[in-house]
Amino acid sequence: MAGKTTYETLMADLKQRKFKPIYFIMGEEPYYIDKVTQYLENNVLTPEERDFNQTVVYGLDTNASQVADMAKRFPMMAQYQVVIVKEAQNMKGWDKLKYYFEKPSPSTILVISYKGKLSNRLSFMKEAAAKGVIFDSAKKKDWEIPAFVEKYLKEKNATIQPKAKQMVADAVGNDLSRLASELDKTLIDIDDKRVVTPEIVESKIGISKDYNFFELRDAIIRRDVFKANRIVKYIDSNPKTASLYAFLPGLFKFFQDLMILHYAADKSERGVMAALNLSSSYIAKNFITARDSFNGWKTMQIIHQIRVTDAKSKGIDNPNTTPGDLLKELVYFILHQKYRKNTSKISGTLHSHGAFFWPKMQANNSFCHFLPSKTPIFRRKQDRRQQNSKNSQKSTQSTRKTITFAIFNIRICKQELQKSTI
Repeated sequence: MAGKTTYETLMADLKQRKFKPIYFIMGEEPYYIDKVTQYLENNVLTPEERDFNQTVVYGLDTNASQVADMAKRFPMMAQYQVVIVKEAQNMKGWDKLKYYFEKPSPSTILVISYKGKLSNRLSFMKEAAAKGVIFDSAKKKDWEIPAFVEKYLKEKNATIQPKAKQMVADAVGNDLSRLASELDKTLIDIDDKRVVTPEIVESKIGISKDYNFFELRDAIIRRDVFKANRIVKYIDSNPKTASLYAFLPGLFKFFQDLMILHYAADKSERGVMAALNLSSSYIAKNFITARDSFNGWKTMQIIHQIRVTDAKSKGIDNPNTTPGDLLKELVYFILHQKYRKNTSKISGTLHSHGAFFWPKMQANNSFCHFLPSKTPIFRRKQDRRQQNSKNSQKSTQSTRKTITFAIFNIRICKQELQKSTI
């Protein structure tokens, strides 16, 4: 099992007592590091054998030379001796372990718990990978949290409803240690059916089933103005329960995924789940509803407005607007602001997709409809380089005609403006 391995494979081998002389457990996610270390600490030796054959030290209190000396000892009246180094990221003199890793003792199980990352290119890491196991505990992505919640409760012989699962994932985030602790609370005094509902989440974890990000997002998707305003008002009145800073990342992630969905090849429910890496059809149906409510242009404008709100929440171009008022403005923009392809004034605007557009010109509350609202003037240099010579010549001729047509229409607009002024 030299090299990288998964948590499931590692735990399966440990439960079958297929031990290796070296276990180097590292990574950015401490939850799995603690789980593997705890299992080795409690299950390799019997309680009687641990008194003489198990040593637990901390990296700040020891060094690599001392750890190597401990690992070279022989067990006393047991098959193995276990040496565990916790918080190994604080230990010094790592090169001294290289010589032990080259020829480890077959009767010693050395467990190194390192909360952080070390390069596998280091010489002692190569030796550890050749003689033992290196397990990299990576951080879970946000979209992986609901699946983790479901799997964790399944191991405890319990299930969770989709809404409750999303409530927990959105409220707690990807801190797995805290997430596991909160899930354990939901299993206290649970009924015989062992089903975690939104009501249980609300009572045990303290997440309101009516006033949370999940409900706000649901109201936005279905354009339920009354419900959305009620949630925003509650959040503004109870800043300790929830705040703008907790909601903005979730809203940005949702509309970011919605933009991806607009350009997905497969528009079916299964295609949505594949494009967004979703594990639940319940969430996929919400995205399909949102896709019908917000087209691509509106979604792009909402993403822009979320970024503007985020900047204002950090004090940029915002002298005194409170976070609650910023959330009210954002929700109003999402639900009420009608989408327009051009929000600029008389001058052209370079939009995010890279094409330059002439906007519509306004004259006495009437639009000059004969001026095209999106007339491409030029393309990006990158696009021009990808075209062959023939397409480039055709594009140049088409662009010249378009510019001439636009200038002609602008002159007509000016004449209309002069007439209306007179």
